[in-house]
Amino acid sequence: MSSAEPHLATAAALPPLSTEVAAVREGAGQPEGLRSVCVLCCRSDVEGGLQGVPEEWRPLFEVLESRGMRVHMVDWEELARRGDPARGCDLVLPLLAWDYSERPLAFRHLVQQLVQAHCEPQADLRAIEWVMHKRYLVELAEVGVPVVPTRLLCRRADVMALHAAMESLGGQCRERTSGRRVYVSKPAIGSRGDDVELLVEGDSAAESLLVEALQTRDFLLQPFLGDVRREGEICVVFVNGEILHSVLKDPAGWGSSTSSAEEPRRSSCQDGTIPHNEPAGRNPVQHPSPNQPVHLLDPIPPAALAAAEQTMAFLQARFAAESTAGTVFIARVDLLPLARNEWLVSEIEPGWGNLFLRARSDAAAVVATALEQHIRSHKSVCGRKGYKRLETAKRRSGSRRQKQ
Repeated sequence: MSSAEPHLATAAALPPLSTEVAAVREGAGQPEGLRSVCVLCCRSDVEGGLQGVPEEWRPLFEVLESRGMRVHMVDWEELARRGDPARGCDLVLPLLAWDYSERPLAFRHLVQQLVQAHCEPQADLRAIEWVMHKRYLVELAEVGVPVVPTRLLCRRADVMALHAAMESLGGQCRERTSGRRVYVSKPAIGSRGDDVELLVEGDSAAESLLVEALQTRDFLLQPFLGDVRREGEICVVFVNGEILHSVLKDPAGWGSSTSSAEEPRRSSCQDGTIPHNEPAGRNPVQHPSPNQPVHLLDPIPPAALAAAEQTMAFLQARFAAESTAGTVFIARVDLLPLARNEWLVSEIEPGWGNLFLRARSDAAAVVATALEQHIRSHKSVCGRKGYKRLETAKRRSGSRRQKQ
């Protein structure tokens, strides 16, 4: 395999352009559908092949392959270095590109190339580029979405800017340690909870470390919402614009090394309030384990449901209109408790988020069926609007890159 080709787990090289595309180019009619799925991964996931895929995603890939789709595990960094990264990537799911934050410019450039080459799902790829930098929380707040209060600290911000941000959030900091306000600082471009830290008012050493980190990248500052240690975190999963399910991350499982999914946790009150569930022993660690126990949540508390749906409506309005399928394929909205009946959006993950498929036995099959529906929508629109024009754009884009 040449150095220009990505390492693949299921094939020696990326497949050539699909037979459906070839048929269109040869005048043989419209495509029957896109059957090759490229999953963007970090290198460690690629090297393990499908058997090395995290347990969370393996059932989905197995269902897709059982339905005749070819799943290709692709190292996104090698794909980004290739002269024509869109070749063979009609359908791209960046589900396992966890390390994008280590090379954000390269990843953003790759996503832009895939979008320009009309790879699907278009809306997801466009939204991914937007959410890479968490300033989107500020934008959501400006349009009225209830989000965790957020201040953006731009690169090279000094201690005075930090103190100003802390003061502006002071009235929203309910959590106290020895009477001092508690904040959370996190990189504006980051993943897996890396470098997310608590910051206690008046801790000059911690402030100095944050200001030092600010010399190279942007950070967010937010009030620490201590109710998450008692109420947990809600994650609402959308597939093709509809709610797949909602889960509650159990606060008692934060830091757990085991994976479990339990029966739906139902609200005890008609207003959807989740009963308090104080964890035994010490408080949960700041960064929850990706395998912590989750509960199917039914019904979703009204405030959480309203905030999640408002967020999804914003995503659809902003990104789905330019997609041939007309919808965002997958997205997850995370919410933290502000008080017993209030929930605030803390994060959005379109296109690549953990969908908590382990929470229900049929989730992988439901997502696979939704993907097939997404593909059919893409095929239908391409058939009406001119699939050849999309492929001509791909060829021209590839020719321009080769000349460069």
